[in-house]
Amino acid sequence: MYEENRTGSVIKDVLLQIILVVIFVFLLLWLFPTKGYVDNKLKDGLDPLYQELFNEHLQTMKEAAQSYYTKDRLPKKVGDKVSITLGEMLDKKLLTAFIDSNNKQCSLTGSYVEITKMDKEYMMKVNLNCSDKSDYIIVYMGCYNYCEDYLCEVKDTTTNTSNGNNNSNNNNPKPVVKKYQYEYELITNGKYGDWSKWSSWSTNKVTSSDYRDVDTKKVWEVVDTEKVAIGTDIIYVKADTDTTKKTYDAKKTVQCPSGYRRYNTTSKICIADPEKTSGTTQTVAKTTQVDAIATQVKVCPDGRITTNDWCFATISKTDTKAATPVTTYGDWVYSGRQTFTGTKVTTATTKYTFISSKDELDCTNSCKKVTKNTYDVYTRKANTTYNCNVYPGYTLSGTSCVKNTSEVTSVYGTWTVQTKYSCEDGSTPLNGKCNVTTYVTETTDGTNSCKYGSYDANSGFCYTRGKEVYTCPSGIDGKIDGTKCVVETTKYTCDEGKLVGTKCKITETTYETKKIYGYVTYYRYRTRKYISGDVSKVWSSSNNDKDLINKGYTLTGNKKEVK
Repeated sequence: MYEENRTGSVIKDVLLQIILVVIFVFLLLWLFPTKGYVDNKLKDGLDPLYQELFNEHLQTMKEAAQSYYTKDRLPKKVGDKVSITLGEMLDKKLLTAFIDSNNKQCSLTGSYVEITKMDKEYMMKVNLNCSDKSDYIIVYMGCYNYCEDYLCEVKDTTTNTSNGNNNSNNNNPKPVVKKYQYEYELITNGKYGDWSKWSSWSTNKVTSSDYRDVDTKKVWEVVDTEKVAIGTDIIYVKADTDTTKKTYDAKKTVQCPSGYRRYNTTSKICIADPEKTSGTTQTVAKTTQVDAIATQVKVCPDGRITTNDWCFATISKTDTKAATPVTTYGDWVYSGRQTFTGTKVTTATTKYTFISSKDELDCTNSCKKVTKNTYDVYTRKANTTYNCNVYPGYTLSGTSCVKNTSEVTSVYGTWTVQTKYSCEDGSTPLNGKCNVTTYVTETTDGTNSCKYGSYDANSGFCYTRGKEVYTCPSGIDGKIDGTKCVVETTKYTCDEGKLVGTKCKITETTYETKKIYGYVTYYRYRTRKYISGDVSKVWSSSNNDKDLINKGYTLTGNKKEVK
């Protein structure tokens, strides 16, 4: 009995020791967490701080832009836009550089403020692009009744009308700031599910936690660009013009043609002395026609006139001879191996090279033994040309040589009788007529002529009507517009640059875009859920409640307005 009790006591002691060891291990894990666990908890705790820092940078950019964009710098027409980059804001000393959670400067060109003119207000977009986060906010600005300056940011306002009095305070409501509460949750006594698939690689920073496993890699690539001044350019643009007009009454006068003068000061008649020409005497040729002299002559077929009864004629002859053929051959071309009955003889265009021979029995008509010979067969083309080298003076025509000759001989009786016409002066008659020229003397009287208008023989003057014209008063340089003298004065001005003649000379700085390289950290992650646990949710007036965060609570993303 004593041995049984002793054995049971030993087993209890062993079990008790095992339980104490397990409790001791859990205490060690709780008191001394792993470095990864500490790092993850540290990152989770700093994430709200990084978010708050990013939001502060956005607000700083917004406030700097609102102070910079005064009335004169805002867009004038609906739809027009103006913008300024973070780099330009730094150059103008509107703010200082932004450093993100990766200890890197936010993009100088990818970060900007853009203002668009709306119908009755302005829309401001503030975009901030950093290595750990990229986001933007939209702000509306206008001339509201609660603005202290020309322009201010729109606010959520309400008007207190519960007292029913329509006093001055109702016309100028004060802004009411909305307050919110934020929801946190804590999950305990649960277990983790399986990891999800890895997400795509992204530059958005992701932190590790019990619910999220993060993998990183660094890539050397372009991280930003900067504009570097490399010189200046001079451009000329059309200057602004301001034209003023001054009007005078024009002076009406009568204008006479060149060489004419006013008849008097009250009429529009212009007069001038006529142009006189003296009489002329000249010899004039007159032509009459007479019949040509007709003569009967003997005419040969070639048109010549013969003095006897013989005419010369040309007789042509053709001599034809056979041309000399010359045959040339191309290269031998192999046509294959062929078998023939009997022997084949090589010709100029076909060559047979003997290969083998055998006897066979041929019973086509009657059975008999025949010899079959096998040859390699080659062929070539023959080309035949012709020439007349042996017949000097002959011309090749096809396959013949041809020589054409002609002989002039006298032929009797080939003439015809024709009538030939001639003129005494040796000229050629036309239609059987000859022209005969005689000369006579003619005298013409002098005349009075006028360049304009008509001549009056009674007064001895040329008369015409003058033209009514308007001129500017003496000493005034202007242009006639109807019955007025208009003097235009144009003034040229430049909004930018120096006035040179009618152009504005502007000196602009030229820039070159330079790429900035660096290591960019890419993130990918996978997640798992904490299931079968107890969920505890609480509300806080802060979206960065340190006390709740230290206890393991996390934001759910839900918020509610506090009335």
